[in-house]
Amino acid sequence: MSTKQKSTAERVSTKRGTSFIKDEKTTKRAHISPVARGERVLSTAEARTHLSETLGLVAYSGERVVIGKRGRPMAALVPIADLHALRALEDSLDLEAAQKSRQDAGENLSHAEVGKRLGLR
Repeated sequence: MSTKQKSTAERVSTKRGTSFIKDEKTTKRAHISPVARGERVLSTAEARTHLSETLGLVAYSGERVVIGKRGRPMAALVPIADLHALRALEDSLDLEAAQKSRQDAGENLSHAEVGKRLGLR
């Protein structure tokens, strides 16, 4: 006698009102394991297999997904808002370094003078 297993699928709603189906089979097959708060790790093969689902998770629920190869993190999919924040932080740090460099500047030399000091002329 065969027994039918009850489906454990559930509809998960995201912050933006969209939803996706999450079930026990999908989660087991993808071997999704939490790394840090809001982050998941997928192998490259799993990322290929579940790319559309993973992009939806990142885009609509704001989760971060780390993609690894042979157990080592290689890259990450992050929400576009996180990318913009990272770029803004990098710009801020670059500006700060440039301003500090201008304050610590030495004497200005011409191209010919630099060549002469290096023994190139």
